[in-house]
Amino acid sequence: MVRKIFVDSRFRDSGSFANFQYTLKSPVVHPKCRAYIDQIHIPNVFPTIHQNNRNLYIVESYTDTNSVGHVKKRKVPLSVGNYDLQSLATELQLQLNANTFFPDNLYVVTADDSLGKLTIGFSGSGNANLQIWPMQYLKAHRSLWVDAMSNLVGTFVEDDDCYSAIGFTSDGIMNATHSAALQGNAHISSLPFHTIYLTSSYGLGIPSEDSVGPRGGGSILRSIVVNTSFGNMIHDMLQNPFDYTSLEAGQLTSFGFALRDIHGRDLPLNQSFSFSILLVEEE
Repeated sequence: MVRKIFVDSRFRDSGSFANFQYTLKSPVVHPKCRAYIDQIHIPNVFPTIHQNNRNLYIVESYTDTNSVGHVKKRKVPLSVGNYDLQSLATELQLQLNANTFFPDNLYVVTADDSLGKLTIGFSGSGNANLQIWPMQYLKAHRSLWVDAMSNLVGTFVEDDDCYSAIGFTSDGIMNATHSAALQGNAHISSLPFHTIYLTSSYGLGIPSEDSVGPRGGGSILRSIVVNTSFGNMIHDMLQNPFDYTSLEAGQLTSFGFALRDIHGRDLPLNQSFSFSILLVEEE
């Protein structure tokens, strides 16, 4: 016996398109079976920069005309939106220059089309020095992200950085000076997600040991590769016969489903997605 349940987040009881609660019109009684997730359809409308990946953590240092040294920390947010290489260079330059502490330098961000990389340099007559603190360094030295002399230091939040998007992915501090520009070590990534996860908080009886996520968390029903460009549909069909959840005999009534990123955060999804559940009786 095979039963099919079709789920669409437009018809949720509560929650959002990406994280919702859903109740069947009538319970589905089933024997001991395997639950397979199939026919997942998700609109790829995830912007390059969203609320969870928009920040740089930088340190600006310079010496003024009185030979006094200054060191100021800034948490720099990029604007939420969809970008390509050139528009990302424009946005990065704009936000770095907004509120910069440098008195005699401006940031200049250029794009290399052949490499798909960004370079941060300076114009002006000052002696600007820039440090970009990567997320791995910040996690290991979070107590250092304080600055009583800066009103732009912001608050350190784990994994809220844009480094993968802009192509500055080194684990060590990255430096640029007025005489030596800094090129990103990686290609920019206009897609904010490469793999996303369909999870279930309740309804399919998933114990914590049934699936283990990349950061140790459970409740994952399916990993989904983002293999289309912005504005297209992600279609993910069942291919692995071992990708199922075991269910003891009982009935299904209500569920909690969510699409999450590698850090376990809800995706910024403002349109509905759908999928089907196949219940296959075990012999």
